[in-house]
Amino acid sequence: MFTFSKYLVTQELPNDNSKTLFYSTRTGEIVLMPSNIIEKINQKKWGEISFEELKQLTRCEIIVPVDENELETILSFDAHSEDFKDALGVTIQPTANCQLGCHYCGQEHTDKKMSDEVVKKTILRIKDILIKEKYSKLNITWYGGEPLLALSLIERFYKDILDFCLKHHIEYNSDIITNGLLLKPEYFEKLIKANVTHIQVTIDGPKETHDKRRITKGGKGTFDIIVSNLQKVIHSDLFERYNPSILLRVNIDSTNAEEVPNLIEFLKQKNIFDKVKVQFAPIVEWGDNKADKVSFTKEEFAEKEIDWFIMLYQSN
Repeated sequence: MFTFSKYLVTQELPNDNSKTLFYSTRTGEIVLMPSNIIEKINQKKWGEISFEELKQLTRCEIIVPVDENELETILSFDAHSEDFKDALGVTIQPTANCQLGCHYCGQEHTDKKMSDEVVKKTILRIKDILIKEKYSKLNITWYGGEPLLALSLIERFYKDILDFCLKHHIEYNSDIITNGLLLKPEYFEKLIKANVTHIQVTIDGPKETHDKRRITKGGKGTFDIIVSNLQKVIHSDLFERYNPSILLRVNIDSTNAEEVPNLIEFLKQKNIFDKVKVQFAPIVEWGDNKADKVSFTKEEFAEKEIDWFIMLYQSN
């Protein structure tokens, strides 16, 4: 019936041999699996595994059909993936401005926003591509600078293109990458109304660490404001009603890696984990930010990342 995929990375939990962390390199999914389930799979006792458990394991491709040639499947998918691209993805920077002066940022911030003419031409260009290429989905990523400093442009863009998408039966989705300083309930409500359903916010450690790294241009810390905004948003009626995806991105190099466990513990105490996802991201060199001087190698980061994921799962 099924068998474990050949493309798995496993990691046993320290001081706990009752569970194992499985990472599927085919899907990028991580599953924490109890030893009794592993034993049932090895012994092919499928009747003793619940439908929901099987559904999760097959969806993540932790287990695959026993007669599947995995290599052939992967190569076939890669060869034909272009045939299944029905979504147009567009990243838009509505403003080059940002309140922060992070040391690893590779951008130069200026107090400029998209002009009316640029907005109109951008929308016309997107509409033209959607029709010519016969896309059925449009995915917009709002990027900065800090895009919430130009929230009115995000709202305008949505209003201008929504009727077009409805008329041509095109699914519209959007996400935003924000520093979180303006992610107050009133801004959050406007994002939801503009169909921004995926929100990424960066926190670089517990308060003392974060406030040394993600500071305003005037040198002030931002941790308390961001956490306060997050708590208000995720415990709001609007969040419960629309259930948007919120991702906490933790940018990591050798200067803050040791504080990641303290951040995990803090977020656990604040009851944030059950509402958000967490991503650990290595800081890399771009825009001549000199990040390579304190960054990890891919191998070093991967080793640490496994330990952090174990902490995440153990905290739930």
